[in-house]
Amino acid sequence: MRRRSSPPPVAGPTTRFAAVTILVGAATDWGEWGTIPAWVGAVATGGALLVASFTFLRDRGDRVRHQAQRVYAWETRPEDRRPDEPLAVTATVYNRSDAPIWNVSVTPRRAGRPYEGVVVTQAGDPHVRPGKQTEWRWRVEAADAGNMNIEPFLRFRDAAGREWEKTGSQLARASRWRR
Repeated sequence: MRRRSSPPPVAGPTTRFAAVTILVGAATDWGEWGTIPAWVGAVATGGALLVASFTFLRDRGDRVRHQAQRVYAWETRPEDRRPDEPLAVTATVYNRSDAPIWNVSVTPRRAGRPYEGVVVTQAGDPHVRPGKQTEWRWRVEAADAGNMNIEPFLRFRDAAGREWEKTGSQLARASRWRR
């Protein structure tokens, strides 16, 4: 009787894994990758570096904004004005910082946007020394008085030469596109 030929032996999963491990191990020396504690230390160091960088940048931004945050404008209106009279407005710019501000300009706002329809008269110097203030005045026709915003649009240059825009408590670096 003739014997049937049996198929060649098939490598099992364990044998295949061993073969792959030997091939990969020959191609890469795993000993050079370091130990688990070394990896944990490297990842922790990288994370600490990122946190320190973000903290440094945030603190730098706070220092840059420090002077500009201490400058503000306040608008006053007469309380005894009749509705058919023009509205006389005085805006006072206060510099509570410890350095002067330069090229100060104030623009009235109407319905949330700069109101170009009035003539603003500057009563003081456009450069405000530390601890001082200066005023701007304008008149608004009676028909437009109801749409006027209380907080004027303020633009100035700080002691470091950076231009700022401020409306109420909203402070932003001045954009070159809005000049």
